Amino acid sequence: MKLVLVCSALCVVIMSSFVAATDPMDCEKCDPDLCAPTGDCKCESYLDECGCCEICYRCPGEECSHIARDKCYGGVCKSKEGADPIDAINKPGVCQ
Repeated sequence: MKLVLVCSALCVVIMSSFVAATDPMDCEKCDPDLCAPTGDCKCESYLDECGCCEICYRCPGEECSHIARDKCYGGVCKSKEGADPIDAINKPGVCQ
């Protein structure tokens, strides 16, 4: 019985962390002064999903991450050829 309770509690904790990780940004609290500085974007920039903070595009040939939702300038983040599906998402790719 204890094992069932422990497993149930663990499942609740894991599921709640997934929900928190996929929540949309809270755009009402946008303050451009709190945005991370972009410095000099080599390949231009775009606004985040709230239209608040400027984010640098990754340039062609640069490493990119599907998990971090990096955007590649004029292209896509490609995984290594022949990578299995888990590695394709979890390991860095290259902007093409």
